[in-house]
Amino acid sequence: MEQNDPNLYSPGTTIHYSVPFDGVVTIKVYDDLGREVATLLDGEPDEAGEHDLSFAGTKLASGVYYYRVSGRGKDTHGSEQSFMDIKKIMVIKE
Repeated sequence: MEQNDPNLYSPGTTIHYSVPFDGVVTIKVYDDLGREVATLLDGEPDEAGEHDLSFAGTKLASGVYYYRVSGRGKDTHGSEQSFMDIKKIMVIKE
């Protein structure tokens, strides 16, 4: 997973992520206390490869947030696999 670009200055950002195998993907945003503040994908089917997802943090207060991309599926050998990564987002509002 790559760092989002640009950071959430306004009005939004693009989250780049890679899925290593066909499966389902969940992307959630958390505040600095670990509370879930947004769900961008919730167990959505996704194909292996690079993906982009737009996120507008207009309802979030200024601060530090984290987004977690996780998924599960079967690799090319049919074995169950899972993945997870976390990145930071800074929300800065005037």
